[in-house]
Amino acid sequence: MRRPHMRWVTGFAALVVMAALAGGTAGASTSREAGGGTVTVHFLGAESPSTFAPVISAFEKLHSNIKVQYESVPFGSLTADIESRVGGHDTSVDIYEADSPNVPYYAARGLLVNVDSYRAQMNAAISKTSIVPVTYLGSIWAFPLWTSDAFLYYSKAELTKAGLSFPSSSPTQRLTWEELASEAKTVQHTGITWGISIEQLTAYYQLEPLPASLGGGTGLTGKDLLTPDITTTPWLKSMDWYQSLFGQGITPKGESFGEASELFIDNKVPFFIGGPWDISAFDSQMSKTKYGIAPLPYFAGGHPYTPTDSESFGLSPYSPNPKAALDFLSFMTLTNSGASLASSLSYPVTPVEHAAFTAQLKGFDAEGHSAASAILSYDIAHTAIHRPVTVGYVLFESTMDQAFTNISDGANVLKTLNATAAEIRTEFSELGLG
Repeated sequence: MRRPHMRWVTGFAALVVMAALAGGTAGASTSREAGGGTVTVHFLGAESPSTFAPVISAFEKLHSNIKVQYESVPFGSLTADIESRVGGHDTSVDIYEADSPNVPYYAARGLLVNVDSYRAQMNAAISKTSIVPVTYLGSIWAFPLWTSDAFLYYSKAELTKAGLSFPSSSPTQRLTWEELASEAKTVQHTGITWGISIEQLTAYYQLEPLPASLGGGTGLTGKDLLTPDITTTPWLKSMDWYQSLFGQGITPKGESFGEASELFIDNKVPFFIGGPWDISAFDSQMSKTKYGIAPLPYFAGGHPYTPTDSESFGLSPYSPNPKAALDFLSFMTLTNSGASLASSLSYPVTPVEHAAFTAQLKGFDAEGHSAASAILSYDIAHTAIHRPVTVGYVLFESTMDQAFTNISDGANVLKTLNATAAEIRTEFSELGLG
C-alpha cells in the first residue's frame, strides 16, 4: 500500500512568494506575555517526554515565570499534526519539532516564523552546515538541535567464527558495499540466517548515500531542486545492488526500525547499519566488548557519503507566547547546558552546539567508543550529504520511500524508477512546482 503524503493547499505558488510575510519575524510579544504572570509554552514533538525533561527542568529553574508543557505524538503522525493544528491556526502549539529537510516546506506553507534575528547567535554557537537545511528564501526558519550519521556495526564473535578480520575503524579505510555484501555471505555460510540488517530499511535518509556514492546526487536537480533525477546510471546501479541484498537472502524484507537492531542485539546478524543513537541500547543490552563500530561503506570507484542532519525546532506563527517560546528554543539549542541536556549519552543524538558536540565525543571516548567519536567528527566534516533543501522534499521523500519498498520487494528497478520519476513530476506539476 502506498504511504500517503500530505497534499499541499491550492495556491501554493502564492504561499511561496508570501512565506516571509505569512510566517512573520521572531521577536514580537503578545499582550499576555507583556502583562506578566506565568506563561505556559506548549511544545509539540515526536520524542519521548524523558528526552526533553532535563532541559525543560533546567530552563524552568532559570525562568520562574515560564512553564514548558511537552506533548509527544508518534513520529509518523507529526507532520499531519503540524498540518492540521498549526495550519488550522491552533494556539495550543507554540513550538514544534521538525525534521530539518521539512523546514522549507513548513516555511513555504506559512507554518513557521523566521528567526533571522538569531542568525549571529547561531553562527557563533552551532555548526554552520546545520543551518543549511533550515534556510529558505534567504531566511532561517528553525533552530537546529541535532545532527546525525550512520555507522557499520559488526559482531566480533560472528566475524571471528567466519575467519574474517574486523573492519577498520578508520574513516579513511572503509569497506566497499561490494566487500560488505561478500563478507556478509561468508558469515552466513557459518549458519547465521542473515548477513546485514538496515535500521531504516526503505527510508530515503539512510539510502541516499548509495546513489550519491556513485555520482548520482540526491535525486533532485534543476531550479529549486524540483526536477527528479533518479533514472541515471548511478541510481540504477546502486538500486540493483540494494535489491540484490534481498534477492540473495542477505537482508530480510520488511524489518521495522526496532526489529533491525534487535537482530543484531540477539546475535542473529553480523552486520548492522544504524546511527550513533544505537550505542546506548547496545551497551545496555549486550556487552560493549562484543561489537565494533566501523564507518559506513561506499561503492568501489565512488566517493564516501553519509547521511546527516536531524531534528530542528520552530515557532508557530499562531503562538500566543512567542517571546517565552523563543527564550526556550534558544536555551535548548544555542547554549552548551541546554544542548547537552537534550543530547545526553543515554540518548546520544549528536548536538550541533559546539561545546555540547565536543562533550559528546569525549563521552564516547570515555565509554570506550573512540571509533564512534572519530568517525562522527570525520564524517560531519568530509562525507555528510544533506537531503535536498527544497519545498518539494516532503512529497519527494514519501514517494521515494515507497519506491525503495517496491524495489526491496523485487519490482523491476528501471521500471520502478521511471514510474517514480513520472509520479514526482506529475505531482509537482499539479502543485505548481517544477
